[in-house]
Amino acid sequence: MGITVANLDASIKGLSKSNAELTKALAQTLQEAVPPSSEGEMHARASAAGRMQAQAAGTVDVGKLVDGVQARGGGLPYFLGAEFGGRRRPKSRHVVSSRSGRSYVVYKRTTMQFAPFVGHTGYFVTPVWRARLQGIRDKLLKRLGDEVSGA
Repeated sequence: MGITVANLDASIKGLSKSNAELTKALAQTLQEAVPPSSEGEMHARASAAGRMQAQAAGTVDVGKLVDGVQARGGGLPYFLGAEFGGRRRPKSRHVVSSRSGRSYVVYKRTTMQFAPFVGHTGYFVTPVWRARLQGIRDKLLKRLGDEVSGA
């Protein structure tokens, strides 16, 4: 079992000769692979997750860059908490005495500003990008193969 690479010199010369054109072609493919409908999909996921997530998803902007695409979210101080969640504070125990002098333990209530912490999984932006990642990768590899082979 082995790997055979044929016409490597021609491929390298073709790449070095048109490096700027290759970068431009790959950026164009990437921009075409991420449709503007991804904002709507993010908003739909966020609405299903909760009101705070829906408000935060309204600030997401998917735009084109010179060499790719980006999704920017912000404008709200709680954007990252809405996307990734927050950690729950542990319940605190307090010893309280009744009027008759009997002591007992009371667990103090805690509130959660954000949904439970989900790590790098996210609630609305990250899942949409991950769902599209394989398709984007396939389109980029196809375009790269076409550019290298001269098609």
